[in-house]
Amino acid sequence: MAVAAAVMRNYGADSGATFEPHAISTDCTPADAPRTRCLKQLLVAMTSAGRGDWASAVATLQDAVATGQDVVDLDVWGNVGNAALNLGDDEAPRRFYTMMLTRAREAGAGMSVVYALQRLAFSQLLAGQWTDLRASADEALALSRSIGQAAMTAAPMSWLTLLAACQGRPDYDILLTDLDAAATRPLGILADPVHDLTRWAVGTRAAHDGDTSAAFHHLKQMRLPTLTRMAALDRVEAAVRAGDTDQAEAWVLELRSFADATRWPWALAAVDYGRAMVAPSAEATGHFASALAHSARAARPYDEARIRLAYGEFLRRAQRRVDARIHLRLALETFADLHAEPMVVRTTQELRASGETARKRDPSTLPALTPMELKVAQLVRGGLSNKEVAGQCWVSPRTVAFHLRNVFTKTGITSRGELAQLDLGS
Repeated sequence: MAVAAAVMRNYGADSGATFEPHAISTDCTPADAPRTRCLKQLLVAMTSAGRGDWASAVATLQDAVATGQDVVDLDVWGNVGNAALNLGDDEAPRRFYTMMLTRAREAGAGMSVVYALQRLAFSQLLAGQWTDLRASADEALALSRSIGQAAMTAAPMSWLTLLAACQGRPDYDILLTDLDAAATRPLGILADPVHDLTRWAVGTRAAHDGDTSAAFHHLKQMRLPTLTRMAALDRVEAAVRAGDTDQAEAWVLELRSFADATRWPWALAAVDYGRAMVAPSAEATGHFASALAHSARAARPYDEARIRLAYGEFLRRAQRRVDARIHLRLALETFADLHAEPMVVRTTQELRASGETARKRDPSTLPALTPMELKVAQLVRGGLSNKEVAGQCWVSPRTVAFHLRNVFTKTGITSRGELAQLDLGS
């Protein structure tokens, strides 16, 4: 309970506001079971995070992550994932939420499956696994509805809405309307994450539509530090485009203390990106180069492409068109892979302004498949039988066969073996 309170406090709840950490011994002893040791380490890490002592928090988190590998407990795994997510570790949340999801499926624990899917979405967004993100959110939405938990539909809807904004999907407006309706219900501890994801989505859509003031307004309203750090590039760019460089510099300075203490490559990259966006032209080149060097170690492809696009735009304006094209081509390739159509259009226009016409890539079969069809295709391609796929997707083998037939029809293949030839994403 103490760990849960400390984690929730760092996510904006008041659960740990009056909790005194020294009331519980956190000294690890040889007699401690791995579960107890892991919880003690998590409590120390999140208490340090609550004080803003990021370096100590991350160091202790690494101990908890190592210990957690020897624990088989859905609650502990969920808390390790939550703590790691809050502290900016990209790999640990993906690992522990995946472990939680697998074990919950095996145990038939529907609520835990929904929880893990919603949390895994954070890692999938950052890692550029947007096809998997859409499938996770779609499954979480379907499960929430099937078990009669209407309030739990808001979180997966918020992910689908954000993804639709990033990809310029035509279902964005419908999703936002449904999300607004779902968010009127009491959401409990999900309220702040859902509201921030909604603000991020609306701000992203406004930015793509060229409404700089609206984009800045919505992104400025985000309040959870975990999410504001994830959206750092969007927020800084929105502030700069809206003409509020003071706010952009303040956000960069705030992130810098976190980045300097944790040394996460993605955070260091975001800080240098922010510096480049507000720096005089003579200094911007160095900051962009440093941002890309850090980003190469961060495994956040969309963010790296964003930095390359901004650098390419800067170089093109400085009449360094040949240098600009190098970064613009790489950015365009990533945006196309992610089906981030608004950014594809923007990068293509910038390439054209640099004197080069971007070559069209072969269209993917992905957009034609529904999330369930895509998931079935991916699992079948992995060698699973219809019955095994049914167990993974919580549907009947007959339903799996139905979706598989749709995949064959839409893609023009005639056998399971031909699935290996399709672009099925991550």
